[in-house]
Amino acid sequence: MTDISEFQNLLQKIHAGEFPDQINSIQKNLELVYIPENTHTPNLCFREAEDVRDEYKTHFSSLDLAYFLVGIDFKGGNNGEKEVFPKSTEEFWSFVKKGIEKVSS
Repeated sequence: MTDISEFQNLLQKIHAGEFPDQINSIQKNLELVYIPENTHTPNLCFREAEDVRDEYKTHFSSLDLAYFLVGIDFKGGNNGEKEVFPKSTEEFWSFVKKGIEKVSS
């Protein structure tokens, strides 16, 4: 379980631009487009729809990234902890779901 205040702190750091390497890696290696929640996207009406299966998703948000980082138990900092990048979109969305479960429990 992840404390909700820890999760909110992580989300604030993402919005402040503290995770450019992770965002760029996901965009480049998984070909997913990063669109923060505060960006108006009228042409992407199904972007947040829960009915869209993971394999059809083409975008990820700050919230998705935060859940992903919680899902992989990312601690941050330079204390020798290696960076973990998803190898596939399936792996990315799997860790997002794991992060959601951790925050929700």
